Amino acid sequence: MPWQTIPMRLTYYKPNWRLLTSSLILLMTIFTLIHVASDMMVKCPSCVSIRLFHKREVKFDFNYEKYLNMTWKSKQEVIPLLTMFTTWNPSMQKPVVYTNAVKNWHSLSRNVRTIAFTNDSEIETLAREDGWLTLPIKETACFGTPILRSMFREAMDLPTKSKLYAYVNADLVFNDGLVKTLTEITKSPYFEKGPILVVGKRIDVNISRLHEPEINSTGDVDELAKHGNISWGFAADYYITNELFPWEFVPNLVIGRPLIDNWLIWYARQIGAKVIDITGTVLAVHQLANGLKRIHFMCNKAVMWKAGLLPNTPIWKGMIECASFETKYNSKGDVIILPKLIMQHICKHDEVVFH
Repeated sequence: MPWQTIPMRLTYYKPNWRLLTSSLILLMTIFTLIHVASDMMVKCPSCVSIRLFHKREVKFDFNYEKYLNMTWKSKQEVIPLLTMFTTWNPSMQKPVVYTNAVKNWHSLSRNVRTIAFTNDSEIETLAREDGWLTLPIKETACFGTPILRSMFREAMDLPTKSKLYAYVNADLVFNDGLVKTLTEITKSPYFEKGPILVVGKRIDVNISRLHEPEINSTGDVDELAKHGNISWGFAADYYITNELFPWEFVPNLVIGRPLIDNWLIWYARQIGAKVIDITGTVLAVHQLANGLKRIHFMCNKAVMWKAGLLPNTPIWKGMIECASFETKYNSKGDVIILPKLIMQHICKHDEVVFH
């Protein structure tokens, strides 16, 4: 019998809406339980009700306005351009990652001072061999993780001052665009007064696929960046400020945990600090190596909630795209700073109550 004459029966399957609804409810329940469990792990019972998209009034109980009118005096002084500091746990990455960072940072410029916060003798030895200063970690939270504010204030309190101060994750390496860009920022008339926050996107490169190359200079970073992809604007791995940034009002947020970067950008924008995105002129390569350990404790969210400083949709309000300024190269290869066109429907400020 020809196939054209074979009788065919079409079957229509009616959707089982009850089953679909039950499955959706089950998935939502599982997600909620995971979310609650993560909050309970940080021993914060009041945080169980926190959700990423919540509604709560945020209050600033401090006087930040005095910083907005202060003159950034150190930008005119003959002092080092930048103090870069970091800390790391040797068990989190392969040794080559940290060795590359230590050598790369030291090669950036004589105008850059590098500091490692550590209580580990091996890290101290590695850092000092390449001319780094080492300081002990004094304040921690979230199972012994260093507090960002504490490191900034200790670096700023050192006898030798600098124009800018930067915390950088210890797995980042930079090209020479970092020093060029920060030099232009210190010269710019945009930033004569008030606090600034400098951030930028990273380029993720799996160095294990490249046989874990050694990074000794900024030129090596230019080559390494060709093998990576730029990250989304939801995550920032370095924060650079001047001495006018009001760190004393920042809660006990720890490094390397979710929301610290988003909250910091949101906070800077709320208090009127100038936020600068330097992605356009700086290659910051994030070295990824096989065997990387990730920790996702929601410690920072718990701290924000307890302090009454957790904004609505904090990830969106604290994206790098929400910066006020950005840097680019002009046709002559010089770094220029321009006002940035932000996404108002996403970056719009919360209704914050100031006291």
